[in-house]
Amino acid sequence: MIQIYLADDERRVLLGLKSLIQKTGLPFQIVGEADNGLSALEDLRALHPQVLFTDIHMPTTTIFILQKPSARHKAFLPANTRKKCNPRNNVS
Repeated sequence: MIQIYLADDERRVLLGLKSLIQKTGLPFQIVGEADNGLSALEDLRALHPQVLFTDIHMPTTTIFILQKPSARHKAFLPANTRKKCNPRNNVS
């Protein structure tokens, strides 16, 4: 079973992702979700999911901060997003 964690500050996005993942019929297990970066960070440290679906910018953090808890967590951004995001500008 592939463990998935969802993080987004928009409730309808979380519900939509959860619905799509559950409808696939594939061996996915949603192990947690958060609507802000701090909650996501705490959960990621405790749960160690294999896949993280997240908003790039959420209250209290950005995806670049969520990348740091472990080398196991990698962020894969669409090509058009990579050019717009600079982690040096988002991490204090």
